[in-house]
Amino acid sequence: MKKIFLLFLLSSFALAGSTGFLHPTEFYSGAQNRHGTTPANAIDRSVGDCGTGSTFWSFVSQLGGGAEFYYQFNDSIRTTRISIQSCSTGFKDFVAKKADGNYETAYSIGNTGPNTGASGTLQGNFIQQDGRVVIGVLNRKADVEHYLNDIAFEIDYEPLNSPPSAPQILSPAQNQTLDEGVRISWSAAQDPDNDTLSYFLQYSSDSLSWQNITAAECCENEWNGAGGLEEGSAFVSVKAFDGRQYGEAAVVSVNIKHAYYTPPVQQDALAGADVEWRAGISGSGTRNCAYALPQDALRAEIRDSANSTIAFQNNSNTLAWECNLAAGNQTLSYLTPAVVLNETRWVQNHEEQSTSARQFLSGTQEFANPSLHDYGRIHAATACPQNLSCTPSEIEIPFLAAGGEFYATVQAEGDGIYESESEEQNAHYYNKTILVENALLAFYNVSFETAIPQNLAGIIAIATSGNASLEIQSLNHSSGRVFFTLAFLPEGTAEIAVSGTLETVQTNCTDGGCGENCIGENCTQQETPENTLPSVAPTASPAPYATISPTAAPSLAAEPKRTYADVGESIPNSASTTPSRKPGSITALAAARNDFQYALPAAMLAASLAIAWHYKLLRKRISIARKTSESGRVTLEVKSSLRLESARLAQMVPENSARAFSPIPKVRETVTGDLLEWNLGEMRENAIASVQFECHEKLKPARLEAKTQDGKTVRAEG
Repeated sequence: MKKIFLLFLLSSFALAGSTGFLHPTEFYSGAQNRHGTTPANAIDRSVGDCGTGSTFWSFVSQLGGGAEFYYQFNDSIRTTRISIQSCSTGFKDFVAKKADGNYETAYSIGNTGPNTGASGTLQGNFIQQDGRVVIGVLNRKADVEHYLNDIAFEIDYEPLNSPPSAPQILSPAQNQTLDEGVRISWSAAQDPDNDTLSYFLQYSSDSLSWQNITAAECCENEWNGAGGLEEGSAFVSVKAFDGRQYGEAAVVSVNIKHAYYTPPVQQDALAGADVEWRAGISGSGTRNCAYALPQDALRAEIRDSANSTIAFQNNSNTLAWECNLAAGNQTLSYLTPAVVLNETRWVQNHEEQSTSARQFLSGTQEFANPSLHDYGRIHAATACPQNLSCTPSEIEIPFLAAGGEFYATVQAEGDGIYESESEEQNAHYYNKTILVENALLAFYNVSFETAIPQNLAGIIAIATSGNASLEIQSLNHSSGRVFFTLAFLPEGTAEIAVSGTLETVQTNCTDGGCGENCIGENCTQQETPENTLPSVAPTASPAPYATISPTAAPSLAAEPKRTYADVGESIPNSASTTPSRKPGSITALAAARNDFQYALPAAMLAASLAIAWHYKLLRKRISIARKTSESGRVTLEVKSSLRLESARLAQMVPENSARAFSPIPKVRETVTGDLLEWNLGEMRENAIASVQFECHEKLKPARLEAKTQDGKTVRAEG
């Protein structure tokens, strides 16, 4: 880099570039010399003597007009920086002319009257085609006389020539093993000055000390070596020369041996298994072979032409062994990390309606490539849930980049829910329990279908899972089958109870003793209920009755008669207000506990036991049986060989411990818990009545109170 510093102190020098001074050489845009000496002596003194000289130069022109100064260079250099300094009055731009003829402003002088010193710097090449550097002074205010006393500038420049770029070596490839005869080819380098290029080749065993393969200007883009390179690792370089400067060298590392290694080829990969690569080894004679494994190689193996393994030494992932290539070619194989198949994330496929017999899932399988290599031809068997089939059953990934991921969508369908059913049935009542084992995931809107007796009426369904009730929707039945939908089926075990009353059908009764259940020509046909029932949703907890006032009697008094066909139907609550349980409040039963007439229901049982003959009669002719399932479902079954009227069934439970009733009982609060009461109405001889509820607590015996046909009160416990 060189500099020229030009400070103009005008005396009587001639107008010539050799003087080392710049002088006004040209007016343009209508500028006129208005004052001072000729352009050759218009500038005096140094910049440091701003305004003290006796001569000056001025001009007037249109807006943007002015004058130019120039210094003559040759066309073999380029400027890199121009710094301008001046002393002048205001409204001027000090500029340098670019190669395209436009100006670039170094600095401007604002509205100032006295002479003002200022400076500025421009970066770049400002050499014109004729080799000149042109400095301009442009006015920014028309029709005003502009003055200039001193101007100086400094130029940094460099030779115009630029070195060529580095060529790209096409062969051999990096780390390729070659015989002593080496062929080197490369793509052409680029020269900014469009100079004609030649190439220079060298090689080195350590990349520090280089030996010439050829002299400069040997060839265009290829050299066929005649052999003689020493066996071992070597570095080969190629660089371009433009006649004045060398460009940057391109370097490739090679192994000079009398053995050849084919590029490694990846074998088909299976997700989850290490990926195998194979390279072939060929040549002549017995050689000391060496092969550099990739950094993430796991294991390696070498086999000869007879498929026998060959021992080798591994030094920092470089294999070394003696290869007898005269006996045939050899094969080297190694493994790199496996493609990782993450566990499939399954969700319910809402585009298909899941049923208890067939479920639909949608899953995403994630594949990840932890290797430093790109992988291709990857296969994976779809991980499908047990008892379900997946589409697709196998996934193929054509390409997976190093460190990349791939996501595949899989659809699964089949029966992964296990069901078991059990039934209870007598002459008047039917109950089916369905145990559902869901080992998949939580489902929404799962439809169920199961067989029931043709003559089942008053059908209800209740579903539970653990301590939680499950919502049943769209309950209906037809032709001996019942259909419903669970709004939510959790993972794990669920229990579904389907219950109803069995209608008794008799035919051709002629003596009038068949009652209402007669079918045939000689009697009136029994009416059957409609097949479609409204949706039933189990109650999360029993709706308690309001607290009874202390004046009310809590006895199991008779209510309007009901027929047995009504037993399976729901009995509506008489009140929906949640009773107050403030500290110190006393319910009606608690307030009346010292009055025999209003004693607790347990006192009624104690009184009945005192009537020995009556108790003996009940033991023989009335029974109460209780069954409790593993899920806490309690069934109370009443059998009577007597014809009963105003039958009421009572069960004491811990406070707020029972729910999901069928049918819904009346609930009374007592000081010892909640008293559940069912109005069974009339019971025919040998009839059976049944109720259900859910409770996980230990229960006391249930009690029955009724009247016989002759008006006697009977009681039973069980």
